[in-house]
Amino acid sequence: MNTRLIAERLREERKRLGLTQERFGAEGGVGKLAQLNYEKGERSPDAAYLSAIALAGVDVFYVL
Repeated sequence: MNTRLIAERLREERKRLGLTQERFGAEGGVGKLAQLNYEKGERSPDAAYLSAIALAGVDVFYVL
């Protein structure tokens, strides 16, 4: 899993949906700091997070 590419695509999807990092993180069940770390590529999202953001309209197949 290429964390840098995932980070970029998570940010793209968040912006496409018009959400702040705080709101996007909340959709995924994490806080703003965790979301920031995902988008910086410093932390990898887990399956529960990916499943939750998929319900919010994120194209998880694109992200991964």
